[in-house]
Amino acid sequence: TGVTLIRLVRNDREFLFEEFGVGASWVPSADVITDLQAFDWIHTAGPLTTSGLVQTLVAGPARVSVDLSTTRDFPQMDGVDIAFCSWTGPLDRGAHMLAESMISAGAVVAVVTCGAHGSLAHTNAAQTIAEAIPVSPVDTCGAGDSYISAFVHSYLRGLSTPDCLLEATRTATKTCMHLGSFRQQHRTIPDWLKRDYYPSAVR
Repeated sequence: TGVTLIRLVRNDREFLFEEFGVGASWVPSADVITDLQAFDWIHTAGPLTTSGLVQTLVAGPARVSVDLSTTRDFPQMDGVDIAFCSWTGPLDRGAHMLAESMISAGAVVAVVTCGAHGSLAHTNAAQTIAEAIPVSPVDTCGAGDSYISAFVHSYLRGLSTPDCLLEATRTATKTCMHLGSFRQQHRTIPDWLKRDYYPSAVR
């Protein structure tokens, strides 16, 4: 399985270690892909976005969204409804160029998230910007995934792009207001995990 160690620094996350485990090279079998096509919407992320899986999925009846995270190696995305990507910085020309490159690759809607700077969305017809909601975050872990799920949910309900951005921003903001990516019973990190994966974290 995957392992990710994150440290909070001024209530923002710092990645200490990340290993995708078997997920880095896993590709779903034909049977799994057939089962996936029974759903109305499929979302894929991480290493799978550059494995050819996206092209396989869009060839079926299900609608598809893709989380490209911070990658700049875009797959061919003809048929992808929504492509998401993150940008470390303000909503500047670089962020807009990133969205434009996803549209050029074939995505119908391209969304770029910029953390506390807000987010933007491009289509062939329009560009939309949403400002972040000013808060003092407790923990930003999980905010991106919350944003994506809320945007897709709003999109499926037929909301306009500006309203999708607004709903996604509101949802991500709520995620930032508690420790961890969801409300849970927190437990102490086992010493063996820190020792085996990040020895310098052991004191």
